Amino acid sequence: MKRQDGYTIVELLVYMAISTLAIVVLTSFMVDVTKYAASTRARKDIEENARLVFSRMTQDIRSARVLNAVGAGSNELDFQNGVGAALGYRWNTGSFILEYNDGSGTWTALTTDKVRVTNLNFTNQTTGNPDEVTVDLELHQKNPSAPAGQQYGIHLVTTVIRHGSVY
Repeated sequence: MKRQDGYTIVELLVYMAISTLAIVVLTSFMVDVTKYAASTRARKDIEENARLVFSRMTQDIRSARVLNAVGAGSNELDFQNGVGAALGYRWNTGSFILEYNDGSGTWTALTTDKVRVTNLNFTNQTTGNPDEVTVDLELHQKNPSAPAGQQYGIHLVTTVIRHGSVY
């Protein structure tokens, strides 16, 4: 009897089962890597925005010549810089962005379109000292419909004292 080269049906089934298992494992790994990369990117965007906003706000408040009265839980802060220009920060609750007025009267976005500002409050920390302001800021990723485990936000609170009031 003549022997034919080839694979038996059992060998083909075992090969297909092992190949399918390998593909499932690799696909699962790639999905996890992609989710982790998206989560890392969202955290990076939020942290960069928060760092920029807090740095700029604290520098402006510290160097302000005059801080206008801040009401309890106000989402807007107006002040005058060293040369007397009227500047300000405000939370646009309709578009969830933080805006900055550079003295020209035009409000421009300070946060990027990758994050949402979900809370911004300016409050006088000490009664009778309008030069001491607490800034309460909360940022979240732009996509609020992301699964719970993939949502990321940051909540920062700081108290800033205008330098002119310290000396």
